[in-house]
Parts: sequence; C-alpha cells; structure tokens
Amino acid sequence: MNSPLLKNWKVQLLIVMLLLSAGIILVKGIQLGIDFKGGTILTFRFDHPLTQNQIQQATLIISKRLDLTGLSSISVKAWGDQYLIVELSETDPQKIKEIVNSVLRQGKFETVVDGNVVLTGKDIVAVSPPVIYPSAQAGYNWRVPFQLSPEGVKRFYNGVHGKCDVTGQHCAYTFMYIDRPAGAVILMPKDLYEQEQKVPIEPNINSTGTRVDLNEFIINAGAKLIVVDKNTQIDVNALKSATMVILPPELNYVVPLLKENNIEYKIVEPRKNVPWIWTATNLQSVVRLTPGVTNVSPDNANPELVIEGWAPNKEAAQRTTMELKVLLESGALPAGLKLVSESRVPATYGEYLFYTFLIALFAAMIAVAAYIAIRYREWRVTGPIILTMASEITMIFAFAALVNWKIDVASMVGIVASTGTGVDDQIVITDELIRGRRKEGEQGKKKGMSVFARIKRAFFIIFASASALTVAMIPVWFSGIPALKGFALTTIVGVLVGVFITRPAFAEILRYVLHKEKKGE
Repeated sequence: MNSPLLKNWKVQLLIVMLLLSAGIILVKGIQLGIDFKGGTILTFRFDHPLTQNQIQQATLIISKRLDLTGLSSISVKAWGDQYLIVELSETDPQKIKEIVNSVLRQGKFETVVDGNVVLTGKDIVAVSPPVIYPSAQAGYNWRVPFQLSPEGVKRFYNGVHGKCDVTGQHCAYTFMYIDRPAGAVILMPKDLYEQEQKVPIEPNINSTGTRVDLNEFIINAGAKLIVVDKNTQIDVNALKSATMVILPPELNYVVPLLKENNIEYKIVEPRKNVPWIWTATNLQSVVRLTPGVTNVSPDNANPELVIEGWAPNKEAAQRTTMELKVLLESGALPAGLKLVSESRVPATYGEYLFYTFLIALFAAMIAVAAYIAIRYREWRVTGPIILTMASEITMIFAFAALVNWKIDVASMVGIVASTGTGVDDQIVITDELIRGRRKEGEQGKKKGMSVFARIKRAFFIIFASASALTVAMIPVWFSGIPALKGFALTTIVGVLVGVFITRPAFAEILRYVLHKEKKGE
C-alpha cells in the first residue's frame, strides 16, 4: 500500500466491498427469474366470474401468499374476470405442487363453538409474529397471536358467553379452521374411524392431553361423517347433495363412483403424527374455554386471541406458522379456484436475453466512458468510470444473491436505471474536477475554488438527486404489485451503493489520476 490512493479509506471501502461482493456471487450465484431462467406458468379459474375489484383483490392476496418479499420473480396476473395466470421461476414438481396448494386455498378463517361460527377472518386486524418453543413431550409447540377489531371482540365474547359452568369443569372448545369443509361429506374407513374415536385437542397423535369425541370434531367442521368398508353400500344421493366428498387414499376404490356421478372430491393424504381428521377438516387449533373468557364482558375483554398447535420439528413449525400468518394477513379469496393448466417455459431464450442485457450494460459503460473522455479530452478518466460502473453492478448482483432475490427483466431495468443515475453523477464529479482545474490554471490558485470545495458541491447535487429518486421509488415498492418491487428495489439499492460507496471512491480516484497527470507522471 505505498500508493497514497490505496491508503484512502473511501477507496479501501470500495475494494473491500467489491471483493466481498465477488465472494458472495461465487458462493451463492445469481438467481434468475422466469424471464431469464425459464419456469412454470399456472392457469387458474374461479368458480364464477368476479367483479373488477374482486379480481384485483384476489390478485393481491395470492401475490402476498406466494411472495412475501416481492423479490422471488413470481408474477400473478388477472385474465378476464375469471382467470388468474401465475408465472414463477420454478420447475421442481414438489415445489410446484406446494405452490398450487397454496393458491387453491381459499384462506377463509373461522372460529366455531358448539357448531356456531363466532369469528371470521374479517374480524382480524393484525397478526403478531409466531412463537415457537420445545414441547414437554416431543416436537415443538407454536402460537400465532392475532388482534381482533372492536366488532370482532363483541362477536367472539358474545358467542362464547355461558359456554362454561360455574365450576369450570365443563367448558366448550373453540375450533379454529382455515377453509372449514362446511357441507362436505367425510368418508372414513372403519379401521381409521376406530383409531380416531377419541381425538387429541393437540395435533399430535401421541398426545397424552385431553381428547374429544370424533363426533364433536365433525359437528364443528359442519360436515357429515360416513364410515365405510369394502362391504358398505354407499348412498350416492347423499354424496350428491354435499359440497365435496373428502376421503383418505385407502378409499381410492370409491373414486370411480364419484367421477361417474360428477361428484367433486378431495383425497387428503395423512400427515405424520397428526390425526387424519385434523388434516381432512383443515383444523388449525382447538382451545378449551375457561370461565375467565366465557363470563367476561366484551367491553373489558382482551382483543388478542391465539392459535396454538404442534409440529414434529422446528422447521415444520416455522413453515406452518409462516403459512398460517400469511393466510390470516392476506385474507380469504372472493371465490374458489381450480387449476386448469400447467406449462413449462424453456430457459434457452431467457439465458440468451440475460447475457444480452449484460453485454448491453458493459457496452453502455464503454460508450459513456468514451463520451466523457472525448468531451473533456481526458482519456485517463475512462478507467475510473468503467471501474465504478462495473463495481456498482457487481454489488447489486451480490445483494441479490445474499437475499435470494431472483433477477427478472424489471430488476434488470432497475439496474440500468440506477446505473444511469451513476452516469449523471460521474459527469457532475468529472465536470467539477476538470473544469475547476482548468479555471484554477487560468485564474490562479488563490482565485479558484479548492478541490475539496468542488467535490463538496458535486456531492450536494448527487445527494439531492439520489434522495429524490429514492423517495420516488418508495411508493412503487409499496404499490402491492410484485412485478414493480424488483424494479424499485434494484433502483434504490443501486443508488445507495453509488452514493455511499462507489461515487465517493470515484471522486478520489479521479482526483488522484488528474493530479498525477498535472504533475506529468
């Protein structure tokens, strides 16, 4: 580090950040979106046509479910008044299946006591961060607290009033559901029915806690139970009147009968260590009421309630609570959905397009550097300009890799936009230093403005421009449109990287280069 330039902390910061960025890219790689990598296009159809407001609401709800950050290159678009198109940069069949299941969930939250709905998702105003902790027996317990609106508080506490006797020995249970199968018929094999005669109120099949009769689970789910075996004669008319038939995989032999009679059905796979009836009814939590809840006045009631559950491991608990939190926050879809088509997007053209973008970026860098060099007749400035612009692009890609942000066309446009502001700033800095130096030579050092004053004036302009652009991008980020989030964030990250790292270093490098040139080195 004999060179005074390398001893400058601004240049040192640029070098450190550049090396760190290169390391992140080499380790994690750059994740590309569907525009560049290829992926999957899913087409869904609603049960019936929706109004314009409803279709916009459904688009935003599904966008929130699939992409919490807006950086995963998941696009949700409405087509007409009954279709949704979901584009995602994913081809793994298992992950595609999980995404489809997430979209198909209507997300209707209900709390039921003694078969009566006492709370819905419309009564929820806020959802707190989940709490996960080890269970006393095995696995992990979890809690998702949520806040009720004043109307929700009245509905709930009026609905549970008197549901405990004075001793507190006999109290009802609250059953909390996401997409309760009200009006459905549940088919259970005889052996499964015998196993689940008494169901634990925790979703742990091995729980030693309180157990409740299966019939109470069925009543609160708003469904009808039919126990069958190989010798059972199924009443087709009873099934036709149901909203849906729910059955486990071992009753697959009933499916031809259901198809023959155009009866909608759903095969529910069992989950490890979880009672099948929990999964079949989309039950989320069962909580026993207490006299302190059932006898309180709504005016003095606590507006916070909790959904509680159990998971076999911490990862499953985190996945379950995050999905539940998103469903509660995003709300219910205005109608049911069906998947009507699934197609793959080839990656060949997309990769070509990505590299075309990169070539265009570097060609623009060289063109800008050449233009500035010709304009100021200073060819030694081309190196610092190219280095600065390349550093900015590298750091943006590193940030993307670090937060698992998938680069799509909108993101690349944002990179171009932020790089464009960098060009403006470099021109301002170059103009101040070169023109100022020439004026200093013509008028004398005492009459000219100092180098530091000229740099300070340049950065006043740069900070003002960057602040205006950042403020302009904030509404775009919060617009709720995922396709624009990547554009907004790339622009903001690019501007911040430029203002605080690359452009201060560029000013120091250019000042050093011009100083050496002046001395004839």
